[in-house]
Amino acid sequence: MEIAGLVYFIFAVVCAFEISYDAKQRNMSGFWWGVVGFLFGVFGCILYLAVKKPYRRELEISRLRDIDFLLELKKKGDINEAQYEKYKTILN
Repeated sequence: MEIAGLVYFIFAVVCAFEISYDAKQRNMSGFWWGVVGFLFGVFGCILYLAVKKPYRRELEISRLRDIDFLLELKKKGDINEAQYEKYKTILN
């Protein structure tokens, strides 16, 4: 029984550090997510995976792709200049 407790403790510490580091990269509260990872172990990891935000870099890439897509629609004639500008301002 002592081995199971030790394994859980080591797993909880690793979860806490990994979740904390990843949360900081995503501009979330690293300390509190680390506490959740330590206290709840596997369930804390699952909760974090369910609510984590995307990386800032991914958001920028997604926004640029959307603007390129709008430009292609405008070139094809599917949307006019006014619609293009409207949607572009929404994305920015």
